[in-house]
Amino acid sequence: MKHLAYLVLSLLLCAPAMGQDVHTGPLSLGTSIGQVLGPLVDYQGSGFPGLGVTSRLIFFQSTPTASDLATIQLERTTSFTSAAANVNSNLRGTTNVGTNDGTNTWSLFGNCQTVGTNGGSCVGITGHGFRNAGGTQAVWGGVSEAKDNTGLASGTSVSSGTVGHEVDIEANLLDTATNALSITGTGNRVGVQIVAGRAVTADATLTEVATGNLFTVGTTAVYFDRLIGANNNVMAQYGLDMRGVTAPTGSSNPVTSVVMSAGQAIEFNGATGAGAFAGTPARSLKYLTSGTKFQYLNGSTEFFSITDAGKTTLSGPSGALLEVTDPAATIINSAHPSLTYSNAVNTWTLGLTAGSNLTIQAGGAGVVALKQVSVAANGSVATTMTSLGPTGSHTTIQEWMVVTNAAGTTRWIPMY
Repeated sequence: MKHLAYLVLSLLLCAPAMGQDVHTGPLSLGTSIGQVLGPLVDYQGSGFPGLGVTSRLIFFQSTPTASDLATIQLERTTSFTSAAANVNSNLRGTTNVGTNDGTNTWSLFGNCQTVGTNGGSCVGITGHGFRNAGGTQAVWGGVSEAKDNTGLASGTSVSSGTVGHEVDIEANLLDTATNALSITGTGNRVGVQIVAGRAVTADATLTEVATGNLFTVGTTAVYFDRLIGANNNVMAQYGLDMRGVTAPTGSSNPVTSVVMSAGQAIEFNGATGAGAFAGTPARSLKYLTSGTKFQYLNGSTEFFSITDAGKTTLSGPSGALLEVTDPAATIINSAHPSLTYSNAVNTWTLGLTAGSNLTIQAGGAGVVALKQVSVAANGSVATTMTSLGPTGSHTTIQEWMVVTNAAGTTRWIPMY
């Protein structure tokens, strides 16, 4: 009776579709065209029934309809009690590639081709995970994994790459399609799109998703060289564009495009070389909690910093456009900290500590020129002065330059 039922099922599966060729000869069991599938065998002594075929086996639907859902549908409903020890599947494909097999072997392949013009979409493969009311299990829409079990460094084990997940997109010409959601107003070609939505649509409460793209490791002995990177010769206009992002409803804080911990650096000329931790950052920006300052470094040498209190320090090699501390000569240092500008009187004031000297020296054949100095007119005090002035000078004192000495006493320098 069991074999009769299986024969009927096989006849149904192999029944010719409308418009297909009809087999008119005698029926026999087998896997060739015109034969009935069967019988089931003990697969490799496993005790599980198996069906072996000598070539490709194709299931096809002769007349699909808009609401028929699937060509092949598999159902699995469990009711047993078990710990999370096994990985069970509704459909499982296992492919074992031989030593001399040089083909591109894909254990599961979905191919959707379309010439549709009436809306809808064409998706090669999709996965869904749903947690229904009362459920507590974790859910994933899909998982992909690549595992190098050789136990060797990549340069020793293989020359090919190990890629956990690859996304390809191919097209032609410019991406000029109108897109009202894009910050530029155009473009609908996307390599990876992550969409957040509300599962229970009747709940209008603001819904939060903690992380759109999360990196993690299974053990502390694993690290990423780059979390996000680009290979050589990749052309792009922007590395990161956050212009379309707005703060959540009700938040009074601005959008923070980048969040970093103190001590982490923004590097402008990444270190290169083979091996872990190769090279020292060449030029970087960094905020330090030690000293509470933001700094620019060339290697490990600080060229610029500004503290949380607003103190700015500049240092650089001889020949810099603006020098505060020079290896060859001190111009302004921590002993002479006060350099202020008063907008009210349009005046720069350099405040020196007691006993400090101020030296102004022109470089090379240059001169020190004083313009718009404080002067006083001739008064009534008789002075005696004998001198021979340079060409162009007056024979009498024209005015006096006013200076103040270290004791605060006003003095006058004659100007002919």
